[in-house]
Amino acid sequence: MNTRKTGLPIKKDGHRGGTATLFLLGAIHLGLFAFATGQVPAGSAPFLGFWILGCAMALLLLAMVELRRGEVFTGTIGMVFGGLLGWVLRLSFIRSCGHPVFNLSMAGGFSVLE
Repeated sequence: MNTRKTGLPIKKDGHRGGTATLFLLGAIHLGLFAFATGQVPAGSAPFLGFWILGCAMALLLLAMVELRRGEVFTGTIGMVFGGLLGWVLRLSFIRSCGHPVFNLSMAGGFSVLE
């Protein structure tokens, strides 16, 4: 067990986060698949947006831990899909709430519902 500047122990033989990364990525994609195939009505888009937000936040946190532990492949997957797919798509879905705060075009005007 070695330590870095923080003095916190870093285990190299601990559990890998790849399984959790793939699970969260699958949860985001299942929500998008259900919406794209019409199994989720358009009125439920804000709920789906908050669900994607929760998955994306967990995915980004997990990716930071993985990158800190030196797992570059799954850490990069988590950062790319949690950041791009999760955060940008949740803005598109939550934007349909009608609340003025959520109507800001932070995703460059992209919307799944338009």
